[in-house]
Amino acid sequence: MKINLIENIELKYNVEAMKNKLRIDEPEDVELFDSMIEKAMSIGNAKLAFGEAYITERFDDGVSIDSYRFHCRLMKNNLMEVNRVFPFVATCGRELYEWARGIDDVFIQYWADHIMEVTLRNAIAHLYDTVRTAYGVSKIASMNPGSLDGWPIEQQVELFELLENKNRDLGVELTESFLMVPQKSVSGILFKSKSGYTNCKLCEMVNCPSRRAPFEPGLREKLMEE
Repeated sequence: MKINLIENIELKYNVEAMKNKLRIDEPEDVELFDSMIEKAMSIGNAKLAFGEAYITERFDDGVSIDSYRFHCRLMKNNLMEVNRVFPFVATCGRELYEWARGIDDVFIQYWADHIMEVTLRNAIAHLYDTVRTAYGVSKIASMNPGSLDGWPIEQQVELFELLENKNRDLGVELTESFLMVPQKSVSGILFKSKSGYTNCKLCEMVNCPSRRAPFEPGLREKLMEE
């Protein structure tokens, strides 16, 4: 599988919306946050790695993608009518992560964390746009190891091996508990979905700020059935 590495993704910040979300309105806070955005624009380097891969085997509790086995019934059922997938890892970048680590004030750290989150969203948006235009996939869904109990986070290892460990070229590392550093990184697979699948439909978390679709009772059981 050919792995595409993309760096220096264009950063787009809706600064006013970010200030509203963070409730930044005092003049001195506005000035400080504006300076943080300028810093992020100057050093930020959102990155991603992805490839085009194929289902090579289907078995009772999962699938093989380019011969890497993923034991995940949720994945098997989601990919029942799909042969092609796009494994990926995206990150806000080590540059912003190291900058944020040097901030001592807990409130300013929270602002920096939000800047890194928006930077990561820039990388994810670029990935979606690339898959749509370069591969002709219009309706895209994603699955992410560890985001739901259906795909164990431990299988980050197999996912990164499938990606030829290009995560290291992006500055993304796995901890002993299989979490990613920088924390504002995400990995998974994209795939064509007629049903408009999204993890949000399986998640019961109330008032999630990242929710993109309402929870659908019974869908988890359906997608996890044998």
